[in-house]
Amino acid sequence: MSGKLQEEFFREVFANSEYGYDYSENSIQNHLNDTLIYLRDKLNGKSESQAAYRRYDFDAWCLRKEGEPKYLLADTIFSFWMPFKMCLQCLPNNKYKRKGISEAPYKGSDSVEYLKNNIKDLEMIRDDIGKILPCDNELVEVLYRFADLNYTRANVMKLPHYVIAKNGGSLMNNNRGCCYYDQMPPTLYNCFNGRKLSEYFEMDDNKVEEWVKEQSLTIFFSDGEIKAGKIKPIISRFSAADAVWLKEESELIEMLEQYCELLEERARVL
Repeated sequence: MSGKLQEEFFREVFANSEYGYDYSENSIQNHLNDTLIYLRDKLNGKSESQAAYRRYDFDAWCLRKEGEPKYLLADTIFSFWMPFKMCLQCLPNNKYKRKGISEAPYKGSDSVEYLKNNIKDLEMIRDDIGKILPCDNELVEVLYRFADLNYTRANVMKLPHYVIAKNGGSLMNNNRGCCYYDQMPPTLYNCFNGRKLSEYFEMDDNKVEEWVKEQSLTIFFSDGEIKAGKIKPIISRFSAADAVWLKEESELIEMLEQYCELLEERARVL
């Protein structure tokens, strides 16, 4: 069962789209319909400014609702799409057997053929969700728990003001997505000590520490000590520096359970 904020967001997005999607009590179906709106808009050639597009990204929508003028700096802490895709590739009773970020299902291509195939895939998953995501499976159970928590205030952070990298002009949220699968341990690790994301903090670890405290991200550090060596890893057998596309059900369960616990803990301190 989705929370009130998540329900409000989905109802608003669906009501303002032209594709006839309705709000569902199934949170994963809502996430899929939200992605389908994005894909259908791309297929139909809709081109909007970043501000207009981000108006209906949950993270930006959430901060805008709070009156935050810099809501375009919003980002989700844990994306839904990446773990969802990993889970699909691990579960039986579906066609997504090849594992990896570059394997199906997709949502990133601008090719008309790919967009049509991606829309067809996601509609198939949505319409046959009980078979593809059987509720008696332990991984599916924790995936639904994560889906319910995903579009909540606890899963939204504001990126630093130094959001545009000096070299190349790329956005921090794009870099953490393509380089680290939107996983927080390697994201945080690479903010420190002159690593890849430290340019967003002007190469200053003190500014990283200030941002971590401001955004209530200390939950990602052992003993509350904000240092690269104290970041909790994605799962126990990896280090915090590792960005990993998980391929085993047991490891995905461990990761998603940790995600849920961290979001619940952050909700208590916001």
